Amino acid sequence: MSLYFVRHGETEANARQVYYGRLDVDINARGERHAREAAGYLEAVAFDRVIVSERKRTWQTARAICPDEAIWEIHPGLNEMDFGEWEGMDHREVGKRYPGTYRNWCDDWMHTAPDGGECFMDMYQRVCAAFDALDIKDGENILIVGHHGPFQCLFSKFLDAPPEAIWHLKFLQGSYSKVTLAEGYPVIEGINLRHREE
Repeated sequence: MSLYFVRHGETEANARQVYYGRLDVDINARGERHAREAAGYLEAVAFDRVIVSERKRTWQTARAICPDEAIWEIHPGLNEMDFGEWEGMDHREVGKRYPGTYRNWCDDWMHTAPDGGECFMDMYQRVCAAFDALDIKDGENILIVGHHGPFQCLFSKFLDAPPEAIWHLKFLQGSYSKVTLAEGYPVIEGINLRHREE
């Protein structure tokens, strides 16, 4: 049984390097290429389930890899972090418009929430609880198309590392990461893989 993690294809918000999670934006032309690349790598895998978040950028990416929506499941708990009123702004604009909160966030990013949003630890706990509730069965191949922040949280959890270890993990678009479960114990077989899975 294997879990295949694919980060959604690039969006214009990614290209602009702004804070966003709740914003429901499309993947762009480069993101469509990312989705096709991941689909090529995973073409030979027969998926039993496809897990996506509520955001259409994950659906658009998943559709390229496994278009059979009959086996899709939408899990809001795997949504990206909600940046509240900061959504769509870069760090310079946030610093100007919300100087107090931004300063507090820089000092304690784990526990300070963006204005109207959620703090990192709330997201971390939400994502880990959502993953634990997936009821994964032996022998299943599962595709999880999601977001960078939640993937960082989950792989930190798999490594039994503290939440702040997310900064040591980076998930690239147009690739996949593979985890197998041995008696419930996660084994990371590869991150940001770019070869055809047999």
